[in-house]
Amino acid sequence: MLEPISKYYFDGKRFVLKSRWPKRIRAVLSLAFMVFSISFANNTAHSFYTKSYSDWRIEYVQFIKASNTNLSHSDALAITNSILKWSNKFNIDEKLLLAIIKVESNFNIHAISTSGALGLMQVIPVWHKEKFFEARKVLGNPEPFNINTNIWMGTKILSACMDQVKGLNKALLCYAGQTPGYDTKVIAEFNKLKRL
Repeated sequence: MLEPISKYYFDGKRFVLKSRWPKRIRAVLSLAFMVFSISFANNTAHSFYTKSYSDWRIEYVQFIKASNTNLSHSDALAITNSILKWSNKFNIDEKLLLAIIKVESNFNIHAISTSGALGLMQVIPVWHKEKFFEARKVLGNPEPFNINTNIWMGTKILSACMDQVKGLNKALLCYAGQTPGYDTKVIAEFNKLKRL
């Protein structure tokens, strides 16, 4: 159906509809386009600056290999994968686990201390016999120098300490058998890792 002639005006070349709806529609579309553009720009910036899970994995492997140049890439990757797995399982910051391993063994898989602590997280078998029996059931491998087993044991011990005492310093001292200054060393390393 044709619009009445009074709703049009002649601009010298053509008839133009006088109704205000086209202007309103253009204004709404223009506003919607602006909102979409801003939202798209924000999402793009967010995805550009947010590191993905694989980016963190690469950075951790690089950090581990830089800390211990004797370590193979596959071992550094295995350490990273275990840290990410057990930190998620026990709800502990993975960078805290990295800091503990850095302080405890500097990523030496076969580290043995004078007090008999073993592996990456320096687990002492005499103090944690039950963890070795549990590791056999849960992981099928109670070997203290196995990367996955050692990190599982250490993370489980740390998780128990965190449940027993309040505050990170006290939990770290609990983990290390009340060794003076241990907590400050780990926290200093943890703070460095936060800047990764």
